[in-house]
Amino acid sequence: MGNGTRRESRQGAMAELLAYITDNPGCGVHSISVNTSIPKTEVSRYLRGEKYEFRPLSFMYEIRESNRDYYNHLLHDGVFCKRDGVEGFLINTSKREMFERFCLRYGFYLATNAEGLAFVVDYESYDGFGPEERSKVLRYLEMDKSYTKNHSERS
Repeated sequence: MGNGTRRESRQGAMAELLAYITDNPGCGVHSISVNTSIPKTEVSRYLRGEKYEFRPLSFMYEIRESNRDYYNHLLHDGVFCKRDGVEGFLINTSKREMFERFCLRYGFYLATNAEGLAFVVDYESYDGFGPEERSKVLRYLEMDKSYTKNHSERS
């Protein structure tokens, strides 16, 4: 599977997720996964800021050989550990930041409450943002305008 196909399927999943949350504000991971084609674990990765999972060392070696950028991304805040006698890493597999940028590109701000329920707000028509949210919107929009060598992997 090439990078283009993987990226397109990720874009499709994020579009489906955004459409569902827009139509059903206050939905949770379970209701999203039941009513869309996105698996529960993947929905969880898009909505939670941190989702730590154990990856064996053998898996990490395979990733390193085939996709060095993804390997570096996973190890950015990974912690070496041993689970049931298997050496590996506890890594953050969250895709929240990527999904936030996707939402902002289409005019929405993603928010989740303490219970993990998801909401999207049209940031152009909503005036209830505090300074922190407004700066986040501006920062993401500015990042979206800048083109880097890895432009295809940024979104």
